[in-house]
Amino acid sequence: MNAPRSPGVVVELTAVSAAEATAAVERAVAAIGLDARGWRVTGPVDAGEPRRLVEVLAPADTDMRRGWNAAHALTAELAARPEFAAVAEAELDHELTEIDARNAGEWHEGAGTDLFVDLPPRWHLDELHADLAWQHSSGAGVRIGHPDSGTTAHPSLAGAAVLQAQGLNLMEPGSPPIDPLNPFGQPGHGTATSSLMVGRERAPHRVVGLAPAVEVVPIRVTDSVVVSTWHARLARAIDHAVLRGCHVISLSLGGLPGARLRRAIERAHARGVIVVAAAGNFVQFVVWPAAYPEALAIAATGPEGQAWSGSSKGKSVALSAPGHRVVVADWQDGDPVTGPSSGTSYATALVASAAALWLALHGPAALRQRYPGAALPRAFRRVLTGVARPAVDPGPFPGAWFGAGLLDCAALLQAPLPVGDEATLLDAPPASPESMLVDAVLPLAYARELRSGPLETAAPAERARGVEQRVRAGVSALFGAREDRASPRPASASRCCSSSWSTTPIGPPWSTRCSGARSSRRSRAAPRWPCAGRSPTRPRPLRARADACESSPPPNLRRPSTARPCESSYRSPSRSGSARPPARPIRSDPPAVEPGPAAADPGAVRDRPETA
Repeated sequence: MNAPRSPGVVVELTAVSAAEATAAVERAVAAIGLDARGWRVTGPVDAGEPRRLVEVLAPADTDMRRGWNAAHALTAELAARPEFAAVAEAELDHELTEIDARNAGEWHEGAGTDLFVDLPPRWHLDELHADLAWQHSSGAGVRIGHPDSGTTAHPSLAGAAVLQAQGLNLMEPGSPPIDPLNPFGQPGHGTATSSLMVGRERAPHRVVGLAPAVEVVPIRVTDSVVVSTWHARLARAIDHAVLRGCHVISLSLGGLPGARLRRAIERAHARGVIVVAAAGNFVQFVVWPAAYPEALAIAATGPEGQAWSGSSKGKSVALSAPGHRVVVADWQDGDPVTGPSSGTSYATALVASAAALWLALHGPAALRQRYPGAALPRAFRRVLTGVARPAVDPGPFPGAWFGAGLLDCAALLQAPLPVGDEATLLDAPPASPESMLVDAVLPLAYARELRSGPLETAAPAERARGVEQRVRAGVSALFGAREDRASPRPASASRCCSSSWSTTPIGPPWSTRCSGARSSRRSRAAPRWPCAGRSPTRPRPLRARADACESSPPPNLRRPSTARPCESSYRSPSRSGSARPPARPIRSDPPAVEPGPAAADPGAVRDRPETA
C-alpha cells in the first residue's frame, strides 16, 4: 500500500522575530543537507506571538517516512542551539480519507472483501454490540478528557455534553477550545472523534456516539494530530483533564516520546485515570504516548474484524477496535457533513467510550474505592483484554500485533470485576525496541543494539526512558543516526586495577595507588570513582597482567570488586596519617601482604605494595 505524501515540515520557534525564525530554519536546513535534496524554506506561516511557525516544503513525492525524518533532524539541529526553543512537526496526511483509501487499494492480498462497498452508517456499533451495552449503561456521570484540535458546533454534537467552559485552549490562551478549521493540519479532527463518543443522529447526519450521556472536556493542543515533539502542551492538557475530574483521557494523537509527556501520563495513571491512546497510522511501530505501558494502545480494524493495514501494530497494542471507514462528523467548504474516514484515532475514541460505559455501570466512586490509585486502570485493562473477541483477521501480519482481540462492549459490561490478585495486575510491559523503532525512526541495526545491554535488565520505567533517549538522539539512517557520545562510557568493574598509570581522585578522602611501569604519570582528569580503569583523557592499552592496586571507598560507599587483586587503605579525612585495616584480598596471586602505616603523601606512587 502506498503511504500518503508529506507536503513538508513546519518548525515552531519561540521568543524570536519572524525574520530571525526564518533565518534560523534556513541555516538548519542547510546544515543537515535538506536543501540539497530539494527542500526549501517558504517563510513564516504564522507570525503570532509567542510562537513563530516557519514552513519547509518537501520535494514532490516525499513519503511520510522521509517527512518524519526531516522533522526529527530539524528538531535535533535547532534544539542543539541554546538560543532557541525549537519544535518541529511533520505535517502529514495523518488520517486516511476516502479518496486516499481508493488510491491506496486493498489492505492486503486475498482479503476477500470489497473495501468500497456501501456500509451501514452504524456498522461499527453493530460489531461492538452497542445495542446490548446500552441496556446496561449510557455513560452518565463520567467525564472524558479529549486533547485534540478542539471541537466545533457541528449538528451531530448538538445536545451533547461538550463542556467548553471546562476545556482549555493551549493554542490561543484565553479563547474557548474551538477548532478554527484551518486548512493547515487536520481541521475538524477533534469534532470527528468527539462525534464517535457523544454524537447524536440528526438527519441528514448519521453519526451516533457510543457513550451518548458522557461528558467531554475538549482541550485544543494542536492543529495536527501528528505530535512529533509538542510534548509541553500535551502534558499540560493531560494535567488539566485530571484536575477537571476526568475519569478517562482519549488521546487520538501521537508522535515521538518525551520526558514531560511521560511524567504526565504517569501522574494521570497514578490518580486512577484510564488513558487510551492511538497506536498510529502508516508507520510500522506504535507511536507515543500509546507505547507507554500506562496507556492502552489501540489499533484499528475494518468490517468483520479484518485488520486495517494502515494501522500501526506491535506487541504493545492492547486491543483493536473499528477504525476503517467509520462514519464521523466532518466539515467541507464550511458546511457540516458526515462521511466515512479511517484512522486509529477513531478506534481510540470508541475504546474511550467503552471505558466510560464500564465506569458508569459500576460507579466511578465505588470503583476508585475498590481499586485505589493505579489499580483502577489496571483492573480495567484486565477486564477489557479478557473479554476481547479473538475475531481479528490479521491478514499477513502477526495476530499478536493487534492486541488481545476486538472490542466487545456488551461482554465488557457483563464481565465480573477482578478480585484478589487479579486486581493487582501490572501494566503491560513496554514493547521491544524492534516493535517500536523500525526504520521509520531508527535503523534496524540501531534497534537491535538497544535490545542488548542494560536496557534489557532495567526496570520498565528506566528501560522506556532509555529508549526515548536513543530515539531523540538518533534521527534516521537517512540523516546519519548516531549514538549520543557526549559523555564517555564509564569503565567497567572488570577493568579495576588494570590501568597502566595511576589516578588520584579529587574529593573523596581515600587513596589510589597502582604499581605499573608508567605509574608515575597521573591523569589530568581524575575519574569520579577511584581505580576506575583507563584515564578518560588518555586511554592506555590494558596490561597483560594486573597491577597491584590499593583502593577502597568508605564503608558506606564500598562496592564489591570481582576483577583484579586489590588491597585497600583508607585515609581518614581528619587524620591524614592514620590508616584502617586493609580489605581482604580477593585472590592470593599475587600474595597478600600486611600493609604498614600510610605514607605521608597518600597520593604518592609506589613501585610495589607497601610491606611491614
